Formats: sequence, C-alpha cells, structure tokens
Amino acid sequence: VEHGIGFFLYDWYWDRGARHNEHGLHSALFNSRYQNLIKFCLPYANHNARGSHSEQDFEKIAAFWIDNYFKRPNYLRIEDKPVVVMFSSLNPANDMGVETTRRSYDHMREMCRKAGLKGLYLIACTPPTTNLLAKFKAMGYDAVSGYNWPTINMTAEEAAAKRSPFSKAVDGYNDGWNRIASADILKLIPPVCAGWDSRPWHGEDALARTGRTPGEFKRHLLDCKRFLDSQEQQPKLKMLFIEAWNELGEG
Repeated sequence: VEHGIGFFLYDWYWDRGARHNEHGLHSALFNSRYQNLIKFCLPYANHNARGSHSEQDFEKIAAFWIDNYFKRPNYLRIEDKPVVVMFSSLNPANDMGVETTRRSYDHMREMCRKAGLKGLYLIACTPPTTNLLAKFKAMGYDAVSGYNWPTINMTAEEAAAKRSPFSKAVDGYNDGWNRIASADILKLIPPVCAGWDSRPWHGEDALARTGRTPGEFKRHLLDCKRFLDSQEQQPKLKMLFIEAWNELGEG
C-alpha cells in the first residue's frame, strides 16, 4: 500500500473440490488489521489433469467464490464485476469444447447476478501473440493478460542456452502489448515481468533472464505507463499486473 500497489492476485488452487495453498488468504489477509486498504482477486491456477474441467465443477467453483470471496468489500472489481484470471485459459475448452465453456461461463455470471453481484469479469492468460484472441472471445472471456512471457524476444541461440538479458524482455513485452492491443479483439490488461530465473527450482540448465536491475525494471514500468496512456483499449482501466513478486523460484 505504501508503495502504490492497489491490489494483488493470489494464485488459487482447486482440482475437483480439492483446495490447497489458500492460507495466505484465509488465515492471513482475512485476519489482517488493514485489509481494507488493499484489494485482491483470484487467478485460478487450473493447470490440473486433463478431464478435470466440467460444467458441474465450474458451478461448484462459482458457488465457492461467491460464498467466500466475491462479496468481500476488498475484492477487486472491473465494471463492478468481481475479477478472476484463468491461468491455463485453454484447458476448459480442451476438456469441454468452446461452446460448452462459454455456456459454463455464462452460467457462472448468472449465478453471480442472482447473488446480488453485477456479473463476473473473466481474464484469459495469453501468450504474446494474436492467434488465440478470437478463440478466447468465443469461449466467453472479457479480457486477456499474461501470467508471464519469460521467453519473449529471445534469439534461437539464447533459447538454446536458456539465457537472455532482462533488457530484451523489456523490449519484447512492449511489442507484445502493442501487438495484442492493435488486434482489438479483446481488452488487454498488460502484464509486466519483475524478472525470471527458475534455477532455484530446476538447476543451472533452467531458463534465466540475466542483468535485471532496478533501472531496467523502472524502464519496463514506464513503458507500460506510456502504453496505458496512449494505446490502452476501452474501458481505460490504467491497470497492469506485475509478475512474480514473491515466487523465489522465479527470481
């Protein structure tokens, strides 16, 4: 709050009713004295086994969200609708098909309206390309963003070595934002990358963006501000997502 952060996204895990890693919300945030000063929302970490998505399961998920999160005064809303980010955004359609996914999302929105909310604002995580945007729109998403684009703007040699400067990622993100916004198919909430280094998880052969400095991160943020000021699509939210701020394995 003191550094200008207005909200945070807390990865939420559910696999056909099994939940885990939610204590940061239920035991910490919901008992904190100053929780009214910052908002939160859920990215559904739905990278579950194939076949785990169904209309019946999404109905149970929506009921849990409504009962436990959406009515809290500090839950993040866009257009007065509670926000959820879908991490593996194609997985529901891989399991159910595009039309059934859209029907399921529409049913979840109707459940929210019946609970006194204005609906549900669903954001798909996308790669920095435009070729999936039409499919995401057909599935029923309201907007796109990205969890991260760690390999963006790497040469073939850098990809083989799994090393590339963070400064090149900064340039690549800027291009990615403009490419998606220019397609004007779905609203983009731009992702920003605080760095990527997965060697603590996977060893020295893992991907790392090198040379990250406060100055380069500041340039990244200023690039995003310029993008939002000049290229943001309607509705103009002046909103961005910064990843990953407390995952030690990712830098």
